[in-house]
Amino acid sequence: GKCGSVEKVQIAFKSIDDRDTVTYNTMSEYIYFYSRFI
Repeated sequence: GKCGSVEKVQIAFKSIDDRDTVTYNTMSEYIYFYSRFI
């Protein structure tokens, strides 16, 4: 379902120790585009 994919991305994001601007932007863009097309 819709929540499953976003939750997987959040888990992957939390597992990254060295989060930077690119990481945050990538996560934000994924959630934005995913929510628009589902």
